[in-house]
Amino acid sequence: MYEYRKHLRGSFLNYCVAIVVLLSLALLIGLGAVFSVGSKLKGTDFLLIGAITVGMFIFIFIEFTLIYFLFLKRFKYINVKLDEEAIIYNNKKKKIVIPYDDIISMRYPSIRYTGGWMEIKYNGGKIRLTVVLENIGDFMYNLKEILDKRGRSAVYNEKKSFNFFKTATFSDESWERIYKIYKYLLSIEYLSVFIAIFLSRFGVIQNNFTSIIVFFLAPTIGYLISEIIIGTRVSKRVVHDEFRVIPRDLSKETKFARILIAVSTLICIFIMVLI
Repeated sequence: MYEYRKHLRGSFLNYCVAIVVLLSLALLIGLGAVFSVGSKLKGTDFLLIGAITVGMFIFIFIEFTLIYFLFLKRFKYINVKLDEEAIIYNNKKKKIVIPYDDIISMRYPSIRYTGGWMEIKYNGGKIRLTVVLENIGDFMYNLKEILDKRGRSAVYNEKKSFNFFKTATFSDESWERIYKIYKYLLSIEYLSVFIAIFLSRFGVIQNNFTSIIVFFLAPTIGYLISEIIIGTRVSKRVVHDEFRVIPRDLSKETKFARILIAVSTLICIFIMVLI
């Protein structure tokens, strides 16, 4: 059975915790700007800053609450299974059984190595499965095998399917890396902001608010660079003309991402101190 990834199946409490973590980081950046030496925000009314902060928290909380209950909560109940005779698609409202012989076509609206979904059209309707479906690459491979054995290869385009398979594979692997390093990334971001506040407090760096933002973004830039580099290797691991990919070493990829995050942060500190 294939389900959507755990961050989409999370409870409302999980989302509340995520909001608090992100807002606390934003608040730290704001306070750092206010208390930094030479900051133009020093004369700002602190009560106004507090009111804006509380108002922003309430607004974002309400917004995320609506997003969760209107769009995200449904992912907890969605799953799909490849049975012997049909695709079984379940959501909160109903169960959809799609016999393989009823499949009319499969489309893949997507941006390579970025995101998208596969659309399965059948007699009576269609379903969409996004790249955030856990192990969607494996799902595609198994579905293709079933259709080929039944002589139903005409319902999909080989080249487009293969291209989407590479995107789906990269998405699967990317999310697994995120789950491994997100705590590390957040920790480095917090640490970077604290370092920026400390350095600006003692006048080591100039243009303080901008510096704090740069310090905050530095770890994320390192992470994005690691994803780009790792992403270029995915196509080399995919076996051409087959829906198969050579296994990767997740621990090595995670270590590589951690190193680039740390290096990016250190380079940022070095450059900002010299400026």
